[in-house]
Amino acid sequence: QFSVFKPALADLAVEKLAPIASEMRRIQGDRAYVDAVLKDGGDRARAIAEGTMKTVRDIIGLLQD
Repeated sequence: QFSVFKPALADLAVEKLAPIASEMRRIQGDRAYVDAVLKDGGDRARAIAEGTMKTVRDIIGLLQD
């Protein structure tokens, strides 16, 4: 039977997942950090999208301002 391993597996899972849960709580509690990460990601995505959209417009012949 594997029932003898279940408590050890549960303890190991808690041990390994506890730091992840702790970090998630820390991040969720730091609104400024979350906002900064989202802004940075948005800025980087926008820069990539602008280049992609310029290429698309050039290919299909749309005029840009």
